[in-house]
Amino acid sequence: MRRMAKAAMRELVIAVGGNLRPTENRKGWLARVARLAGLSPRVVRAAWQNEQASRETRNKLQLAAAKNELQALADLAELLRHGDADFFSQDIAGLVHTLRKARGLDSP
Repeated sequence: MRRMAKAAMRELVIAVGGNLRPTENRKGWLARVARLAGLSPRVVRAAWQNEQASRETRNKLQLAAAKNELQALADLAELLRHGDADFFSQDIAGLVHTLRKARGLDSP
């Protein structure tokens, strides 16, 4: 059970950071994850290396990952809108509804 929790922390770090950019190394990538999640680079590195992580760390990483997913949905809705808005109108409406419903994540 403990191993799954550790793997989940690593997955959260990946969900926040996405792929390494061509100009990034792992240290820079982890620093970007830390900036996006509002955490220190040391805390993110600890989560990546499967060290003990606090509940606050997990919550901040989950929130940052959720924001990334919302942005991906917004990007998809925009792509569909530019592609063939008439054909994808129901899909766009569904995505927009989901995004509006989930905006509560942005409030403090």
